[in-house]
Amino acid sequence: MPRVADVAGLLDVLGRHGFAVDAKRCVRVRNRNVHCDACMNACVSGCISLADGQLSVNTERCIGCGSCATACPTGALRKTEPTDADIMAEVSDVCEHNAGVVVFACASIIERVGSALDPDSVVKVACLGRVDEAMLAGTAAAGATRIVLVTDDCEACSYAKARSLISRVTDGAVSLFSAWNITCPVKVTTKFPKLCAAEEGAAYDVRRREFLAGIGTLAKTGGRETVGYLLDKSLDEGAPEPAFEHVDADGTLPHRQSVRHAMVANTLEALGTPSPDAVVHSRLWAALRIDAQACTGCAMCAVFCPTGALAKRKEVDEEASAKPLRLYRAPGNPKAGTEDKPRQVMKHHPGTSASSSFATGEAVYLVHTPGLCVNCGACRDLCPAHAITLAEDMRADELVGGAANPILLKDIFREKGGPDAIKNSMSKLVNSPYLWG
Repeated sequence: MPRVADVAGLLDVLGRHGFAVDAKRCVRVRNRNVHCDACMNACVSGCISLADGQLSVNTERCIGCGSCATACPTGALRKTEPTDADIMAEVSDVCEHNAGVVVFACASIIERVGSALDPDSVVKVACLGRVDEAMLAGTAAAGATRIVLVTDDCEACSYAKARSLISRVTDGAVSLFSAWNITCPVKVTTKFPKLCAAEEGAAYDVRRREFLAGIGTLAKTGGRETVGYLLDKSLDEGAPEPAFEHVDADGTLPHRQSVRHAMVANTLEALGTPSPDAVVHSRLWAALRIDAQACTGCAMCAVFCPTGALAKRKEVDEEASAKPLRLYRAPGNPKAGTEDKPRQVMKHHPGTSASSSFATGEAVYLVHTPGLCVNCGACRDLCPAHAITLAEDMRADELVGGAANPILLKDIFREKGGPDAIKNSMSKLVNSPYLWG
């Protein structure tokens, strides 16, 4: 298992090679017991490696394709050369040029086809692993009627590891489009559509480029305006940056929404509503299941959730405020007994988080918001009772509109002898005759 320092060092190195890096989003940096290794597994050139518990980056092998950023569930890595906005601007041009057909192609096959290809008919990326679901959804929003991803023979390519990621991304996009009744087929192939063939050789290319350069200063197309609006809305650059060194008021680490997920959600919202009872299968989200019998109510899953998809919430018990407060003591506590005094039950605005305090009689819920989930697996990995399972089949209507599912947590203070239980148990152990005779 790599150390947190190794992960932070890896991100720092990548940050110097065309990536925007936010280590505060990395689930491994937030807690070293999370098992995420998505960036390393997705690296097509093998420049990210793990040996003897140490992560390293071979910058000479890195091709800057951005596959690791696509695979990162939280957005701790984002490709900046080119940015998503740069690619989406090119998507808009290609969509207009091809009358609605948007073709993405990897650099390898574009180089192999050479002058037979009209370069203005394709969106060139170093590897198709750079294309994610947000990009495909944005392409549909820009007016595309068909999306084609042209790849070289991945099995023969030195970057063969991208094939699995490409399949997961495109399968997820197809599932989303189906749920939202978007008639924009997505196809992965090794052949270019006929419309990408060059005409009249190099002279044609020169004329095309001169023509496009001439209209470059004109008003932006409607598709580009749509994509720009969605990107600006998703990035939310003006939002205050929470401090990482301190926990929030509810006792959890700060939460940061994924830009990719925000882009997808905003795009889907612009495209309409999903079909009733539609189910989406995608790597982007996870349906959470908790074994109520195994769950101890510790809420560690909410403490380390990177996006706030899992959060603790209070619901005030109105009747409890008239009852005396009972302080539960563990057996053997020299202050055993109960103390009665009027309850002070605090009111909280609905939807706001607050630290759990079972002793006040307030029910504490674990609230799961599927639309904020990034399927990072942190909750599952950190659950001490192994009570959490994740599945990639989600109800489409839960991904938009802020749908939330409350789960009543167990009262761990009362079930385990009150807030002094651990201290009292340790005191009894230290003074035990089994240790001192």
